[in-house]
Amino acid sequence: HHLVIQWSHLITGRSIESLAAGSLYAACRCRGLHRSSTEIAGVARCSLDHVRLGYRVLNAELELETKLVSPVARIPPLAAESEVSNCVQHRAIELAHLAEEAGLANGRSPSGVAAACLYLAEQESGGTTTQTEISALAETTPVTLRERYYELQEVLDEEPLE
Repeated sequence: HHLVIQWSHLITGRSIESLAAGSLYAACRCRGLHRSSTEIAGVARCSLDHVRLGYRVLNAELELETKLVSPVARIPPLAAESEVSNCVQHRAIELAHLAEEAGLANGRSPSGVAAACLYLAEQESGGTTTQTEISALAETTPVTLRERYYELQEVLDEEPLE
């Protein structure tokens, strides 16, 4: 009965579609499955803004225990979308681990860090994929990618040679 009251409280003034899509997104986040809000919006009967609104409402009301998404987890789907080689993907994963160890990922968007790692790995291999292309696939901005890219380069410059 308490859950029914909470649900009716949540639905007031909001669409069922936005809360349903927000619930799906929340379930993915709570289970540690990385599905972006854009992916959810692609199959939902509401806009991206409504998916995000539904999630925020649920999170505020239910204090969801979502799992943090690691930049490392974002690399494989991002690499697949950008059609980079396995070698570039592996290097991007190495860079993402390095970024996490250096604290670069703390408090930052996992997608932004992953995009920077993939971009740097692509540049190291002589690739031609642009910041704009990778940031669009990662659902971040070129500015965010660039900021993480420069920070990652600083970490690499400080790394002792083996």
